[in-house]
Amino acid sequence: MHLEVQKPSIFRRSNGIYYLVPCINDRRIWASTGCRTKHEAMKFVLSRKERQKELTLVTLSQFTMQVLASLKVNLAPGTVALYRSALGMFNDISADLPLREYTP
Repeated sequence: MHLEVQKPSIFRRSNGIYYLVPCINDRRIWASTGCRTKHEAMKFVLSRKERQKELTLVTLSQFTMQVLASLKVNLAPGTVALYRSALGMFNDISADLPLREYTP
């Protein structure tokens, strides 16, 4: 399966909100910026790009450690043990690549 992604555009809809609209395989995906001015919408887009750059630097093992730390706070110890086991097995069979390299 080949993904063809075109450069996203910003549009203002009749509700006054700006939307980021990329075309993926000739299909538009509308994502709200939640902003009512074009200046704020552009700042939103730039912050989103910065976030994507950060994600390219996070590896699978770093992500696993972050997820497990979050799970310890929110879930029961037995549930955390199940997630730790599943993530550990996935880490064992896969390379420690940046998260953006993994696909479903």
